[in-house]
Amino acid sequence: MPKTFPRVLHVGPLPPPVGGVALSLQAILRCPALQDFDNRVFNTSEGRLTEVVGRKGLTLERFVRRMKLILQLARHVRQMRPELVHFQCGSEGALDILGDLLMVWASCLAGGPVILHLHVDPATADLPGRNPFGQWLFRRLIRPVSAIFTLTEGYHEHLLSCSVRQLIRVAPNTCDETLLTLPVDRPRASETVRILFLGRLTRAKGIFDLLEVAARLHTEHPEIHFDIAGLPSTPDEERLIREFLERERLQETLTLVGLVTGPDKLKLFERGDILLAPSYWESFGIVAIEGMAAGLPVVAANVPGLKSIVVEGETGYLVEPGDVESLKQHLARLAKDKNLREQLGRAGRKRFLERYSLQRVGAVIAETYHQILEKETI
Repeated sequence: MPKTFPRVLHVGPLPPPVGGVALSLQAILRCPALQDFDNRVFNTSEGRLTEVVGRKGLTLERFVRRMKLILQLARHVRQMRPELVHFQCGSEGALDILGDLLMVWASCLAGGPVILHLHVDPATADLPGRNPFGQWLFRRLIRPVSAIFTLTEGYHEHLLSCSVRQLIRVAPNTCDETLLTLPVDRPRASETVRILFLGRLTRAKGIFDLLEVAARLHTEHPEIHFDIAGLPSTPDEERLIREFLERERLQETLTLVGLVTGPDKLKLFERGDILLAPSYWESFGIVAIEGMAAGLPVVAANVPGLKSIVVEGETGYLVEPGDVESLKQHLARLAKDKNLREQLGRAGRKRFLERYSLQRVGAVIAETYHQILEKETI
């Protein structure tokens, strides 16, 4: 008789766009520990190359799309009859969170237990937030949820402080492990020191701080080159970036490589020397663990998600958001010291393997699946 595996329905977006939640779901499906489950996906992505991140206003188009998703999900759950639903939630605004939790209720009413995977900082999201009413409302809305995954220990502690009674486990994001094939001390084709940035080219991601750093470094450190991978969210942002490059004559110092995925992304990391993540906000920061997996030192903003990943002076450096001068100083120091880059890169890879690998994260998720499924059969 053929072996049967527990059916798990993963609800969330897959690329495009290449956002944090989509990359996380993609990585979860590759975890070795989850191959003992029959994994299916209900893809909630709109399929656009770019999207607006953060809190979004309510429009008729978005409302209609959300209602359609709720009905489609309920129908899908009734037909598939999964033994477990793993729901990815990356919403920050109250209306979007309510929409996500309506989908959770639809899943529960139509089928089995649900695990809610929070990809946001619960303290700064509208729900549960820090307001007692928001926390009370959140507790009521998640009543059908069997367990919750959070990205960091700090987020776990906040949910406990909100009197959330469900099982809460820390399951940080993971990433594509082909980056581990790159030797930390890999030979470089030239003396150029390449600083990598991967992400949306937006003010919130720190792209304009990066441009200012490049302008300050390009005369003192001609050996430094910036490779910028990603797409702007709006035409205005793209125009401002290109105007800055022309005004500061940075065409030879900085390359806009566009969106990179797969083998092209691996090649980008292969020739990189430093990973820069100057965001003003990150609930996690997958790009930082990608840099660590690739054996690169990470210079990042001291914001909740990134500071849970980067260990100051051990795997990289943390600077306050918008502190362009500190960014410049750390990048200049690393550019001059190859041994320091390799030292931080080795420590970063070690930390990745200990905390963020597919094996480590998958084990936490699989263990939680089994724990919930065993409760359901009692």
